[in-house]
Amino acid sequence: MGTTAEIALRFALGGIAVSVFSALGEIFQPKTFAGMFGAAPSVALATLGLAFADHGAAYAADECRSMMIGGVGLVVYTTACAALITRRLIPVWLAAGAA
Repeated sequence: MGTTAEIALRFALGGIAVSVFSALGEIFQPKTFAGMFGAAPSVALATLGLAFADHGAAYAADECRSMMIGGVGLVVYTTACAALITRRLIPVWLAAGAA
């Protein structure tokens, strides 16, 4: 865990980023994008900014690559879930667990 100043900085950066991305989400349709824009991008940017400030560019680049690989994994998982659920032979909970 970080120092009090680091925690306060994380809080402030995260709050600002969530507010900006939520405002962007309100612009686009459907409104379900507001939640998607308000969560992951803001947390990722705050994390990368702090990683860069604390550990330098090489560490932040590793963090960024890890986030991109996680994003690809999420797309693969989502595609697998959607494919299993559309068949209607498998309950949603089982498809999500199997994927």
